[in-house]
Amino acid sequence: MSRYGHRSDRRIKPAQLTYVMEINDLIKGCHLKEAFDSTRALEEKLLEEYKANNNNEKNIKSLTMRAKDVNILYKNLFAEIQSIVKRSLHEEDIDEQSLVSAIYIIKEEEEGDLKNQQVAEENPDFSQIGQRRQWKQLWKDTVKETVTERVGALPVNEADNTLWLANHLESLKTQTVQDLIKVKSFLKPLYPEDYDVCGIYIRCFHNALSCHLQKTVVPKCKQYSQLYSFLNWVLNTYRSDDFIDNPELQPEVNNANLHSLLDSECLSELKNKYNKELQETIKQYMSNILTLEIEKWNKETEIDEEILKTNCLPIYIDIEEMTGRHVRESAKLSEDLETSAFHTCMKELGNFALSLQEEFTQWSEVGITSLFLQNLVIYINSFIKLRQSTMQSDAEACKKAEDRLTKAIKHLTKHFFSLFSKETQPHFQKLITKQWIRKDTAFKAIVKSAENLHKNLNYLAQPSHKEFANGIHRHLVKEYLTQVMKRKLRLNHLKRKKASDKMSQESEALNIIAETLGSDQDWLFPAIQYISDIIGLRKKEDILEKIEIVFKTYPDCGEEHILAILYLHGMRRSKNLSVLHFFRGLQLKEPQKPPQHRLFAEIECPTQVFCMPLF
Repeated sequence: MSRYGHRSDRRIKPAQLTYVMEINDLIKGCHLKEAFDSTRALEEKLLEEYKANNNNEKNIKSLTMRAKDVNILYKNLFAEIQSIVKRSLHEEDIDEQSLVSAIYIIKEEEEGDLKNQQVAEENPDFSQIGQRRQWKQLWKDTVKETVTERVGALPVNEADNTLWLANHLESLKTQTVQDLIKVKSFLKPLYPEDYDVCGIYIRCFHNALSCHLQKTVVPKCKQYSQLYSFLNWVLNTYRSDDFIDNPELQPEVNNANLHSLLDSECLSELKNKYNKELQETIKQYMSNILTLEIEKWNKETEIDEEILKTNCLPIYIDIEEMTGRHVRESAKLSEDLETSAFHTCMKELGNFALSLQEEFTQWSEVGITSLFLQNLVIYINSFIKLRQSTMQSDAEACKKAEDRLTKAIKHLTKHFFSLFSKETQPHFQKLITKQWIRKDTAFKAIVKSAENLHKNLNYLAQPSHKEFANGIHRHLVKEYLTQVMKRKLRLNHLKRKKASDKMSQESEALNIIAETLGSDQDWLFPAIQYISDIIGLRKKEDILEKIEIVFKTYPDCGEEHILAILYLHGMRRSKNLSVLHFFRGLQLKEPQKPPQHRLFAEIECPTQVFCMPLF
């Protein structure tokens, strides 16, 4: 067999092939050059006879039939060429001689224009006779059709396999790379240089993949994992060393001038779908965390103290890892998806914080327990650390997340103090009464409640640790003083010393608790002791001196508070008026300016003075 596909050594002269059937037999026998030369000879002879016909109608009909035969021969010939070109890619083995013959004929046809424009204009049946048949363009169309068939033939078994997308994309990559390596290594050497074979095939594959993905694959990508895998394949894998930039394809396969694999509208829609599904994924993840937390509360699962000691917070770790993973994965796709993923995570983080705070508040309404305190510390510390992530950007989503985390921390803090107040209030109400002087049961209950807080609250992160310590200190002092202001007890001179000593001891006990918790509110420490000192004094001058100290230390102390203290002291009305006059003088001396701290101003006093016997 010769290089151009001759099936035998028999040389067939074009002049011998005068019948269409014989030429068709040559085509079927893949004697392509002979068939082409014979068909071209028939075509040339037909043109000569047509020009010499002088409009003989009888001859015109015969010539027209022969023109149709020539057209059919050319059609059959190119159909065979088309089949050879397709098989060169479809089949594993390449019939090089047939392909070379096909390429030779395409080149001959392109260069052998008989320039029969005049005849074509005179007789439409001769429109193709003597004209170029654009076989090189038809060859390009054949390559395009072949590549499209190759890409479209790969199965998409969506219903049969959960990994259908990964499998299909891998098949597309593997087959495309193998086909392009075949084009570069085996087909390119058979074509003339000006055919740009590698360039033609790469563009055809690129366009075929683009069309296939947008029409067949994109509509089937619905889940987040599918959308991520698909976008990663399109935006990263496709132009990687594993695919189009494969070293085995270089330098012949140049993808620099290839357009995007997906058109801008399709890519934009995919990114929108990705963002939407990512939000649902993050939302579900947060919901799962909340469900697990609720289950732990209901099972009353104790928390390992090591978690509190090391600040190794499960919720923070889980959310930070999940958020970081999704943002990093999105960053691999594009910068805009990285940004939107971060904002989505921030939005859902803010929603989660408020949901957790609300559920935890409802669950813990029964009161303060060790489990409550442990979880409270973990949640506040987690929110404090997570809030740092929101400060990485000035975007609106980050600001809202920061606000919601702050709001959740404040609500948890407020909820704690509400429970602490509810727990200690009944015991505070028993202070500064007749029973209080004889018994210390109520105060011991208050001390126990406060001391039980230290073990867990000590692990609170700043600034919440200081806020809780100062808040508890303030609550203890304020509630203690509130009992003084209620005028539940009026002492006689025999009980003043005992009551004063008791108040002094209790002041010291509360101060120790405040120091242990870590309070830095130095201005609160002497408050109860000052009242204790006044209660224990007998001389008016000493009392006035102490009242002046109280006023200078706590300028928000008013007349009603002084009267309540004097009521507890049991001072006679005449002395009261004298002391009150002195206090008013102090108020006039001191410039009226807002106090640095508020204590007495937040303590209400009874508007009516009850006449009670001295105790």
